[in-house]
Amino acid sequence: MSHRGLDFKLELVKLLRSEFKKRSRQVQVFTADPRTKRDIPCVAVNRIYSSEDDQSFANFYDQEVSPTGNTEVFSGLFSETCELRIWTENADQRDEMVVELKEILILIKEKLAQRGFGRLVVRGGRDENDFRTYAPLMIYWGVFNMAALSPIDAKDDEDTTATPITAIDTRSAFDGIEQTEAEIPLP
Repeated sequence: MSHRGLDFKLELVKLLRSEFKKRSRQVQVFTADPRTKRDIPCVAVNRIYSSEDDQSFANFYDQEVSPTGNTEVFSGLFSETCELRIWTENADQRDEMVVELKEILILIKEKLAQRGFGRLVVRGGRDENDFRTYAPLMIYWGVFNMAALSPIDAKDDEDTTATPITAIDTRSAFDGIEQTEAEIPLP
């Protein structure tokens, strides 16, 4: 089975890295929280929610109806949310980075939409700090959530056409006596 879909978190990270680089900013963007002081200042992107969207026929991208009338769905939509957390040791720098990150998030919405993501929205926006966990460092955070509707394709590439039961050789090894279809053991 192949999975053709875009990962919202990874696309977000790629675009954020690109935008900070365009601005000649020394801000690293990670797919998880930073591990060392050298990593700060940075933006950490963590997936905090991923769930299949309420499905209706309008939400399906690719579906087929088999000759027998069965409907096969090959893609759907997932509601996904990523937390974007600015990490810095300076409250003023945090505030500057918050403004810059908001600008970048607005700019990359169009690129994300062109890649197939929908319902793009930035939520939250709060300041936090921690002087206990990382003592003697004082860590300042600026936190946003970005949500999107993410298309996922999944289709079995192998030919999985079932052989109709009538095509099975029903001859028995017992003196040419035939079994009825009801007597054929199921695998």
